[in-house]
Amino acid sequence: MIPVEPGVQLEVLDWGGTGQPMIFLSGLGNTAHIWDDFAPRFAGGHHVYAITRRGFGRSTHAATGYSPERLAEDIVAVMDRLGIDKAVLVGHSIAGEELSAMGTRHPDRIAALIYLSISMPPIPMPFTTRPATTRPDSRISSRRSMRSPPSPKTLRSSTR
Repeated sequence: MIPVEPGVQLEVLDWGGTGQPMIFLSGLGNTAHIWDDFAPRFAGGHHVYAITRRGFGRSTHAATGYSPERLAEDIVAVMDRLGIDKAVLVGHSIAGEELSAMGTRHPDRIAALIYLSISMPPIPMPFTTRPATTRPDSRISSRRSMRSPPSPKTLRSSTR
């Protein structure tokens, strides 16, 4: 658990790895453990972490502090505690709002932002788009053919 402000601690998972830090942020209602099967696959080129945002899982269920801007400050606080200057941030669904807040407020702390099936207000498009085409046979390989990823360790704060 990593403290991010007085009375608020976040669950942070660490799969290890080497290279540029990569931090995964889950969608609404999920915890960092949603990434248990996916995130470790990046440990060959990144030091991989995941954060459970406040109000979910083992993280503190605080009465306030749920705006995208406050949640972005939580990410910065975790990065500071872990000694991370810049990270690749990967967010799913509602975490897209946190990524955007990070990009706006802390661009110097970001190596890259990766949005996965995000939830954002509609943005007017000044151009015409075509729907993407997909091939029915272009599926991700079966889980049975993938090796099991390592279990993450839960980070503990050095201060209590």
